[in-house]
Amino acid sequence: MKGTPSFGKMNKGATHIRCRRCGRNAFNAR
Repeated sequence: MKGTPSFGKMNKGATHIRCRRCGRNAFNAR
């Protein structure tokens, strides 16, 4: 999985969202 504990601070909670490209849960800074 790409993403470190600090990665969650950037997104503030919603880190795993549906990737429009693959159609599965992926890391996206939305």
